[in-house]
Amino acid sequence: MGLGRVSAVLLVILLLVSAPLRADTVGVTWEDDIFVHRDYHYTNGVSLFWARNGLQHFSDTPATWPMRWMGRLFQFSSSRYDFRAVTHAIWQTMQTPENLALTPPKADDLSYAGLLFWQGDLYAGNARVTDRLSLLVGVVGPSSGASSVQHWVHHLINGNTPEGWRFQLHNEPVINLQLGREWRAWQTAHVDLVPGAQLSAGLLKTELSGSVMLRMGRQLAASFPGVDLVASRSAFIHQHIAPAFWYFYVGLGGYYTVNDLLVEGNNFEDSSGLPLKKTGVTRSLGLVWGKGALTLAAGLVDRTHRSGVLTHGVRFGSISVAWRY
Repeated sequence: MGLGRVSAVLLVILLLVSAPLRADTVGVTWEDDIFVHRDYHYTNGVSLFWARNGLQHFSDTPATWPMRWMGRLFQFSSSRYDFRAVTHAIWQTMQTPENLALTPPKADDLSYAGLLFWQGDLYAGNARVTDRLSLLVGVVGPSSGASSVQHWVHHLINGNTPEGWRFQLHNEPVINLQLGREWRAWQTAHVDLVPGAQLSAGLLKTELSGSVMLRMGRQLAASFPGVDLVASRSAFIHQHIAPAFWYFYVGLGGYYTVNDLLVEGNNFEDSSGLPLKKTGVTRSLGLVWGKGALTLAAGLVDRTHRSGVLTHGVRFGSISVAWRY
């Protein structure tokens, strides 16, 4: 059995394991460079997520394995935390070179690549600090289905036909573990400043990053646990339910990357790749709004280019809709 099939089987197993979660929130996130009038590099990402907020203990839900074991390992069950949450998501993402008509693509551009993965997250925090533990398991390559999806979408919208998907990265498994912390360093009734630090390690990417976000809005304490430079990915995480909340945010982050499969190419097979630019900056802005059961989030993200031979970085918009029942 090839690496792609092994990864697909593992992904199905993790999906079945997470399915019994007694979720109280479901939703969808869409990320795309169409929002910034582009069609290359990180070009599309779609996720379906389900979550459980307001847990006193991770044992309150049956669907936290293998995350429950990892939570014990990193002491996420400590009494210093006042609230906990669990999320699961299935993602499909894709990247392409700038010129979709070239076949083969230029050697000095990013490769075609599709990712299909499951991600589980544990959140634990209090009024001032939120810690997050994330596990990502999936597959890169043709088994992701990204080629078929992009061809179908471009046919639907009469877009340019992407000609080079047969040169995409080969099938292989990806796994990543990430630890992160955000804390409210300064706050008033309607403004707060939230620094953060993250460490990610694995076959997909190994990276150390830091960030700071300025938020302005209403009921900021309730929405604090969901703070992220890409807020649409976690805006549905709440410390407590507020009748209505909203905030506008601007964020700035820096990172140091050790390895990045999507830039450098396959880990286990020969493939096209580029020299990695190890440092860079991420900028973001957006709006999060919630009332009753509904949470909406929209934002823009700009990240500097990931290789010295590239002239453009990553830029995309995102929207998210979540329903709590």
